[in-house]
Order: sequence, then structure tokens, then C-alpha cells
Amino acid sequence: MNRKNLDKFEPKEQCFEVQQSQYNPVFVAEIREIEKEVAEGRVTRLDPNKSIWENLRSE
Repeated sequence: MNRKNLDKFEPKEQCFEVQQSQYNPVFVAEIREIEKEVAEGRVTRLDPNKSIWENLRSE
């Protein structure tokens, strides 16, 4: 293959259709925000030895 033949090929971005997410963009943004909060450590840890109500009262 020589350089003349390379001009016949389209860039990959043009060859394939861009796949759209099946999810609502607002939902995706919320999930990404939650993932960011978890990475920053802004989470509530539950003690498995306590009931859910005891865990929530201790905060």
C-alpha cells in the first residue's frame, strides 16, 4: 500500500457511528457525581452489628 491509497481511507471516527448512551444524560451526570463523592470519601459507613436505625441515629 502506498500513500496514494491511504487517502482513500476515512478516519476511524468517520467510519463508525458514534454510539449514543441508552441512559438519560441527567442520570449519567448524577451517577458520575456520586462516584466522585465516593472517591472523596463522602460516604456513610454502616456497622453490620447494628440495625439500620441504630446506624442512622449514631450520626
